[in-house]
Amino acid sequence: MGYEPGEAGRGIGSPTVRNALLGSLASLLVGAGLTHAQFAPAWAQGGQPPVYGPYPSSAYGFSAPARAVPVQDQTAVPQTATPAEEPADPATPPPATPGDVFVPGQPLPAAPYVPEGDDYRPSRDGDTYGPGPCPYRIWASAEYLLWWVKPGIGSTPLATTGPPASAGILGNPRTTVLLGNSEFDFGDHSGIRGTVGFWFDREGHVGAELTGFALGEKSVNRSVISDTNGSMLIGRPIINALTGQEASFLLASPGQLAGGITVGASNQLYGAEVNFVGSLFRTRCFTADMIIGFRYLGLDEKLDINSSTTVLAGGVAAFNGNLVDTGNTITILDHFDTRNDFYGGQIGGRAEFRKARFFVDLEGKLAVGNAHEVVNASGASTLSGPAGVSLLPGGLLAVSSNSGVMSRDEFTFVPEGSARLGLHITNYVSVFVGYTFLYWFDVARPTDQIDRTVNPTLVPANLSFGSTMGPARPAVNFQKTDFWAQGISFGFEVRY
Repeated sequence: MGYEPGEAGRGIGSPTVRNALLGSLASLLVGAGLTHAQFAPAWAQGGQPPVYGPYPSSAYGFSAPARAVPVQDQTAVPQTATPAEEPADPATPPPATPGDVFVPGQPLPAAPYVPEGDDYRPSRDGDTYGPGPCPYRIWASAEYLLWWVKPGIGSTPLATTGPPASAGILGNPRTTVLLGNSEFDFGDHSGIRGTVGFWFDREGHVGAELTGFALGEKSVNRSVISDTNGSMLIGRPIINALTGQEASFLLASPGQLAGGITVGASNQLYGAEVNFVGSLFRTRCFTADMIIGFRYLGLDEKLDINSSTTVLAGGVAAFNGNLVDTGNTITILDHFDTRNDFYGGQIGGRAEFRKARFFVDLEGKLAVGNAHEVVNASGASTLSGPAGVSLLPGGLLAVSSNSGVMSRDEFTFVPEGSARLGLHITNYVSVFVGYTFLYWFDVARPTDQIDRTVNPTLVPANLSFGSTMGPARPAVNFQKTDFWAQGISFGFEVRY
């Protein structure tokens, strides 16, 4: 239809056309408003605008606006969105997806725990070794010890032999040492060790631990004895303090004297410690603790030299300055014992590595303090025969000049290191095998206290006994040395 001027209301400027255009525009605006209300995101319908951050948003009630669907009929009821296009419900967030935005006020989803198949962790009620409650509050262990200690040096010759003409004097042709000049090896010691400890707090930050151990006393004995005719010459070598020359006290000589000598030594080690334990680092597979506390160590050792001589026809012997008749027996005992007590503070640390049911423990400690050293030397001589028994104080190497109890205090160190390899049988019980090395810098040992220089006038079994002449020898030696102990252990531990 064309435009014909002069026809009122038929042109574009006529009222009829303007009303039609305005009505159409109003319809379009109403339809657009309905579409926007139907597909707008939750925050646009009265909620808070999103805050963009590093966290996914679809899990917390916000997702990208859905694309608008064209309105086909402005008068029709708005279409319901399909389930795939429904906006997310803020109350029940779906799983997070990359690229979403975090909305403040919404809870973070719990990260699922994926256990490692080979990561066994002893626990209590689901607790782990990680930050938080410690999986155990108390622990106790018991061990069997199989240890070795440093042998006694035994550098002093204690018995000699040789042809009758040598008289057993060192330096004479064919004189050899029968006893002494060699170590007193005590071999292996059996013992026990026990430990008990507990954490003061549930998190396992600070705790206390008590440990004690003891090795059984171990003895070693060596003897040399002639026959009843004294066919083998046996002498006790000494240095004569009056002449400064090598000499010998005869115990057996062919046709003159019959006798022998027995040397016995013993050793025992024990100790205890109380420590505070502080946790430095703890994860499922590794823990590290600091140790600080007090330590005690005790070392008891003895050395006994017991000799006897029976006078045969033609033999010569003396007791208390007098000659001894044939058939009488002279017994001489020299006794040396030492006691070492260490008291000191210590510091150290330990670490435990766990893999599946296996674990490895490493521990190191250093104790610093005082060692109280005591040396006791004593001797006795006995004459027995038809006339009865006579006893006098003093032997051969322990006489009036060096007998008695002497003590001193020394500042010293005691480091210790240990390692254990174990297996968790259950969450509460484990078994292990371990190794320990302990070193003591300053101790007194009986074999070092012997002075071989002897004044014959101080020996009861000498003809010149009782005269006051010459130096006061043997003297108090009080020599010091070091000491070590090491060995393996087998035990079990309970943690709860």
